[in-house]
Amino acid sequence: MSSPQHVFGPMLIGTLLDAILLGTLTLQVLSYFHKYPNDRWWFKCLVAYLMAADIANTVCDFTTVWEPLVQNYGKVLDHSPRLLPADAITTTLISTPVQLFMAWRIKIITRNKVIPCILAIMSAVSLGGGIWLSIGVVTETGVNFIQNSNIKHASYMWLITSTVTDVTITSIIMYVLISRRKIRSSISSPMDSHISRVLRLTVEAGTITALATCADVIVFLTVTAGPYFFIWDFTISKLYSNSLLASLNARPTKSTQPDTKAALFLEDTTLQSAKGRASASFHDGHEGPRRGVIPLTVHYQTSTIASFSSPEPTRIDPHERYRSNGTLPADMELGTIPPQSTKALYRLEE
Repeated sequence: MSSPQHVFGPMLIGTLLDAILLGTLTLQVLSYFHKYPNDRWWFKCLVAYLMAADIANTVCDFTTVWEPLVQNYGKVLDHSPRLLPADAITTTLISTPVQLFMAWRIKIITRNKVIPCILAIMSAVSLGGGIWLSIGVVTETGVNFIQNSNIKHASYMWLITSTVTDVTITSIIMYVLISRRKIRSSISSPMDSHISRVLRLTVEAGTITALATCADVIVFLTVTAGPYFFIWDFTISKLYSNSLLASLNARPTKSTQPDTKAALFLEDTTLQSAKGRASASFHDGHEGPRRGVIPLTVHYQTSTIASFSSPEPTRIDPHERYRSNGTLPADMELGTIPPQSTKALYRLEE
């Protein structure tokens, strides 16, 4: 049996770090609801759920340390803390929604369904491992419960699958965002600073979470002097939530980018900017006499913006009358532009 300092020292350190990260999360949640009061309703529900779950997780962690160090101080320790089983299940109930959200994000930005499905399955397996571990800790009341084979197998199932999922998510988002930012580097856009901010915060927060889960697994598998993995284990849930809130709060707001909605993905940003520029062109041209049709090269990155319904653009009769009210002409529709089409003719009135 390990000495008390090797057992409760890591738990105390993990609890203190957990409290610090909870304070950071609280500030991020307040900032989110202040900046995005009209955000998608299920985004707000997810943020509120994560905040409530993290508070419950912190209470369980503090109670786990309080019982042996304060309540039963000086007494013989013959059983594990009573709320210790709650740590695994509350952590997985926080990590799983965040991982599923990131899988959904990957589905949106890559338009690939296979990888997100694999990530969702791995996240569900991790949740099952956390539940299994909590049940095992409840049934194994001895102090040396970590040596139990069922406890070890449940821990492997939870930590390894969660680590692989986190590393995969971070790698995919890093690759996709860096690739798309390189494509946009030749195009000057007012959204460049926002794209850079989303890229930086998403990658940094995701990398920190992935490194923490990797450290948790490595220490759990290699260090036998005591449960030093609790240093990372007690803080992982807050890292997940802070990672998600960091990416949400990095989005542009209407105050910083008036012609763009508070977009979550680069596609949303580009789409709204393209629509705003097209609308402004039609409005500006309506104030003067017609002088013909001007070819306009449109740079784009998204796959869904305004395009001609015909495969080839056609020249529009400059004497044809139609209402230029900022909407698309009748012979234009929302569709998908083939990759090889980069030129369109817009009716501009000067």
